[in-house]
Amino acid sequence: MAISYDYSQHDWGAIRPMADGTYGTMNPDKVVIHWGGGGPAAEGHAEEVAFLRSWDHFHYYTKGWDGGLAYNYGVGNTGLVYRLRGMNQSGATSGDFDGDGIPENKEALAFLWIGGLKGKPSEAAYQSMERIIRESGLDNITGHLEHKATACPGPEWMHFIAEESWVEPPWPQPASWALPAWNKALALGSINERTFPTDLMEKQAFFVFLDRLGLLDLLAQ
Repeated sequence: MAISYDYSQHDWGAIRPMADGTYGTMNPDKVVIHWGGGGPAAEGHAEEVAFLRSWDHFHYYTKGWDGGLAYNYGVGNTGLVYRLRGMNQSGATSGDFDGDGIPENKEALAFLWIGGLKGKPSEAAYQSMERIIRESGLDNITGHLEHKATACPGPEWMHFIAEESWVEPPWPQPASWALPAWNKALALGSINERTFPTDLMEKQAFFVFLDRLGLLDLLAQ
């Protein structure tokens, strides 16, 4: 799972930047969407950074959470994506939502909208949230209010969740006769899970492919 972002913890000034996999165990099976508080949405990159630093300070010093800002990734109304704890245990989703004996902070990716009760998400925020959900590869998407008594993340994000716009139909699979070669190509990294098996290849790309295999030189002999 690789989630792309525009700004790292170092970039926005986190108190305790951390590399992936260095803070608690994390085996995500769902995404939980949060907002940051009861205030407005941050306006512009500078204010988004200011909000993140303020919440990070509150979580680290006031709440005493040594992981700092308790979410995994943040999305602003600018559409910018900020890495928060990254792929480390979160601290924002308490309880055991699905009753499997594993606390949600160990199996839920907490995606934060950098806004609150008095703000409204922008179209850019919706698009970036949808993108990082797709990148997560998870299709169990919930709002924080489904896990505890809270208004977070607000009606707009709950409507977004209900639309399920990130859910895609089953991806086409290659024919059975092509599976051995297809799986070899997957293992080599030449293609990925979302490569369309019946894509039409441009002639120029096809001949470059043959040349890299050395087949054109072989045929010319």
